[in-house]
Amino acid sequence: MTVDGTKVTFKGQDGDTGVFDVELSMRGDMGFMKMLMPLKGKFVLRIADSWPTQLTLEGPIEVDTGDNKKGGIDGEGTIKVTSTYTYK
Repeated sequence: MTVDGTKVTFKGQDGDTGVFDVELSMRGDMGFMKMLMPLKGKFVLRIADSWPTQLTLEGPIEVDTGDNKKGGIDGEGTIKVTSTYTYK
């Protein structure tokens, strides 16, 4: 899996956190199958120590087996990933 085209934009402060918009593309090439996921979302960090508190990414996902249709895996849809971090 590779990540490219990453863009991070500071949107402002929310209490004791900094909020960023994130855009990136994840690509996977397993030989018999390729995946593409252009994702957008939000990343939130604590100002005091830069530790993450939240990450949300979503976007379309495309799966392509090219000329190798034996597996019947071609498809498309959407993906959404949400992570929340708590520290003690």
